[in-house]
Amino acid sequence: MRSRSMIVAALLCKLRTSSFNEITISEIAASAGVSRKTFYKNFHGKQDVIDEYICELVDQYLAQAKQLGFVDFRDLLIHYFTFWNASAPTLRVLQRNNLLGSVLDVQTRRLIELLPLQPLPWHDGELGDEKHIDLLMIGGLWNILRFHLQHGDAIKPAALSDEIIASLSLRTAVALPARL
Repeated sequence: MRSRSMIVAALLCKLRTSSFNEITISEIAASAGVSRKTFYKNFHGKQDVIDEYICELVDQYLAQAKQLGFVDFRDLLIHYFTFWNASAPTLRVLQRNNLLGSVLDVQTRRLIELLPLQPLPWHDGELGDEKHIDLLMIGGLWNILRFHLQHGDAIKPAALSDEIIASLSLRTAVALPARL
């Protein structure tokens, strides 16, 4: 486990000064203080290291969310933006290396299996399968965050959450035509 953490830290450190494609496994292993054999015992390649880091972040997010015990959607949004905003420097490093898409991929895989099991007040089995609404929320929130990261905007989680809720309320209150 210690080797895995050291390898993840080494790759993230190297990404601050070098591009993902230029970094070799040997460089990562040397920076982590492990052999190439140890690297390959733990990971198949560099992308696996990135995926491991993102899984750890998603698990931290879920653990914090569970600990906070949300009672409303606004609190969940605020937590989402606050949590990921705290990781903005590393997310920007991933962005510079064209690896930001990996965050959405890993986030989607982890959250789509775990969200239905979360004790959130708006999860209601009587309403049917929530997979599509969960996918909409995962992708939608991530795109909002990614947009602000790309534009260097300072994210104010409470204000952003209020804006999202107001926009959703306004637009869902308007009757949509049967055919678009």
